[in-house]
Amino acid sequence: MKHTLHYRRNLFLSLSSFAAILLVGSATIHVNAKVVTPRLNIKKMTLQVGSTKQLKVKKTKKRVIWKSSHKKIAYVTKKGLVKARKKGNVKIYAYLGKKKFVCNVKVIAKAKKQPAKNKQTPSSYITATTQPSLPVSTVVPTNTTDPTSSPTSVPEEDNWNIDKQSGTKEAFKKYFKVDLNTYTEGKDTPLGTIQKIHYDSTVIGETREAYVYTPNGYTTDKTYPVLYLIHGIGCNGSQWVSMQLNAILSNLIVKDNVAPFVAVCPSVIPPADKRTDVTLSPENIQAFTDFDAEFTTDLQPYIQSHYSVSTDRKKTALCGLSMGGMEALSLGFSHLDLFDYIGSFSAAPTLDTSLLTTKGSAYIPSLVMLSSGTADNTVGDTPKKYHEVLTQNQVDHIWFQYPRGSHSTEVWQNGLINFVKRIPF
Repeated sequence: MKHTLHYRRNLFLSLSSFAAILLVGSATIHVNAKVVTPRLNIKKMTLQVGSTKQLKVKKTKKRVIWKSSHKKIAYVTKKGLVKARKKGNVKIYAYLGKKKFVCNVKVIAKAKKQPAKNKQTPSSYITATTQPSLPVSTVVPTNTTDPTSSPTSVPEEDNWNIDKQSGTKEAFKKYFKVDLNTYTEGKDTPLGTIQKIHYDSTVIGETREAYVYTPNGYTTDKTYPVLYLIHGIGCNGSQWVSMQLNAILSNLIVKDNVAPFVAVCPSVIPPADKRTDVTLSPENIQAFTDFDAEFTTDLQPYIQSHYSVSTDRKKTALCGLSMGGMEALSLGFSHLDLFDYIGSFSAAPTLDTSLLTTKGSAYIPSLVMLSSGTADNTVGDTPKKYHEVLTQNQVDHIWFQYPRGSHSTEVWQNGLINFVKRIPF
């Protein structure tokens, strides 16, 4: 202690002597110090939905804290990259110590591209590949960008037979049957990497987990499409991983020439202090209710700021199984501006079916696919009812059932494969 006090006294005397020298010298030496004032590089800007802009506080090397007044309209990363998400006005704040800088941002709708002539619907898209024309049980609007237009009935010989739960076995074999072993084995296929990651959720108020698949050869030098996969209730993101997800996605890229993409499997679970072993607990159900806000506010912004993925809805897909299949429909149709491809496998009840429409939306999904097993005693005919609502609302979609399939892995693997191979990333 004496040594410390002695050191501090000597240090004080040394600094005092140094200050005195400066004061004496100030009588004859004049220093013209230039005042450097930090400033924001942009104070006002307009962005289209899906676009980004880099903000910087110039003339400082100190840490800047960035915040958005409305994350659903525009999100800002820790490095000041602003990402426009939906139409509206928002303020982006930059905090430098006690100083605050503001950039006023107006987000406008993305400029619409002129539709190409003879634009293909999801059904005709399959025709354009190596597969025959897909029979569907829905009427297909003559113009997929205008769901209010007069529908044209599907020719009788091509109509999906809705008198039977899954149509004919021949139809399933012709359009949707795949050799699961071809996709679940990865012996001769360069596999991607699956990593468990953690992100902070302001909605839930704790650190959350997710599993992220990156394809073989992933590099930050290019931008990848992204697929979000939602698990069933009572499980977590590892449910998808355990179903040979790495092999399936890698084989789709290699064998079906699907463009390499990133996949994210979030864990839709209650906060740590509310978790329970009861699968259908109110807490588990509430977790799916809260996921919409958690996804748009926390998860998607985290993925977009930490991985080289596209912010374009044309490069963003969403699917899920069981309760996750219900959530995929809910989240997807609630945010058609975020997703262009929506897949639902063995969807559970509780969905607000009024969401299953594109009427009045500027965004029409390029692909909506529903599937289920004919022997599924867990969700029963719920998926078929969702299909019927989509049909009534003239939403172009694909619907099929897996013969003798239960609420089981092979049905979900089949659904995932059929969904991803039809996405024109």
